[in-house]
Amino acid sequence: MRAIRYFPWLLCGLLVACSPPSKITLEAKKVASGVEVSGTTSLPDGAQFLVALRKDLSSEPICLALPLVKGHRYRATLKPPVLAPGRYQIRLEFSPKAFSWSNDVLPAVGKNGEKLAGPLVRDSGQGYRILEVLAPLDLP
Repeated sequence: MRAIRYFPWLLCGLLVACSPPSKITLEAKKVASGVEVSGTTSLPDGAQFLVALRKDLSSEPICLALPLVKGHRYRATLKPPVLAPGRYQIRLEFSPKAFSWSNDVLPAVGKNGEKLAGPLVRDSGQGYRILEVLAPLDLP
């Protein structure tokens, strides 16, 4: 297993209720079966991310994964049909509207994401807020 690129981001800015800024980490590396994405989050257990791999500058995903948060960690393997050398982008998104959340998730983030704040949070354009992280990935 050879690490292609490591993204040790400590992205402070996601605020849940009156909590101090959260830390979100994201690591992406090439593995035999594709690209493994993992990290930590302050979102509660049961929260789920949408992770997409796309060619750089494209809005269309090549492949998707839906990792579940457990113990404030997440992990997913993106398995594209072809993984050619080049520039890619990993998009990690959390939406309060994406799933039927457990009793732990919605109180922490708000029904419409109103408890999410900071530089990683943006308006969805549909009346709720989402958390989004974009990370470049260069494959030789």
